[in-house]
Amino acid sequence: MTDGDSAVPSLEEYQQGDMLVGLTELCTLTRSGRGSVEAANGVVLVSQTCDIVRETRQYVQVSPLVELDQDNAGLARKGKRPRYAHVPQAGPVWFADLDIIATIDKSFAADYPPTRGLATDLEVRRFGAAVARKFGRFAFPDDVSPWLAPLEKVIYEGSKRPNSAFGKILDDILELRIEAVEGWSKPPYDLRLLLVMEPGVLPVYDDHEAPDVPDGLESWLYTNSSARTHKHIADRLLTANAPIERYYLWDALANSLAVLCRPPDGAGLSMRSAVVGGAVLGEAVSADDFTYARYRKTELLDVDHLC
Repeated sequence: MTDGDSAVPSLEEYQQGDMLVGLTELCTLTRSGRGSVEAANGVVLVSQTCDIVRETRQYVQVSPLVELDQDNAGLARKGKRPRYAHVPQAGPVWFADLDIIATIDKSFAADYPPTRGLATDLEVRRFGAAVARKFGRFAFPDDVSPWLAPLEKVIYEGSKRPNSAFGKILDDILELRIEAVEGWSKPPYDLRLLLVMEPGVLPVYDDHEAPDVPDGLESWLYTNSSARTHKHIADRLLTANAPIERYYLWDALANSLAVLCRPPDGAGLSMRSAVVGGAVLGEAVSADDFTYARYRKTELLDVDHLC
């Protein structure tokens, strides 16, 4: 019931991801008092559908519907801009801006007919996951975050160049996750960078026993004891067809990206000693072979703060 002792209106026809195109202004609180945020394109319902339709819940949450440029829209659709949740039925460049979330009374929302923003079960799941991800990101320890910054920058720059070899192979990586083998209770942390691959991309061998690395590939990867960079490996991955070659190239890519993780010049002792052995290790793993037990020990690596 509302404060006015009137019934909460039924929003049975509404669901998460719906657009309320006529609602073009949201209230906020500022240092000088009440303010407003323009939502020229309308707003998107971000509350869960069960809360939207439940008549015991008086309020719902909404975010402005915004249009992004092509580059940022591409990053956001791939999940690399957690600030934004894609609204597919509005078009490829339209998103809910989750940095701005306002609470409105259902009696007010009921004045605006809903327009479907999500049509399929997959779209519904992805939008819900995007909202959850925005507020569920892991806060890496202060002495670890600077280690990851160089890698985050490389991933972000690669994502902005989808036609480059590196940009293309990033599409085969479902997620980048950081694993703390012994947990996050105290430093130093035994860290691994995991490239979680889309199913079917990374060859999987019985009992995890792959054949020996081909001689030609081994000599190419490790010339004069120096590993190839992620760009060199990406170029070769685009033309590699043999499963065993792709298996070792993905492994080499994981390690080449892990090598980027290092503290900045002039870092203090606590930061320099925050990672076991002074290095993050790399590993490529197929999503089909990634156990839930291991998943629970890892944290998603996001690049949103660089954008």
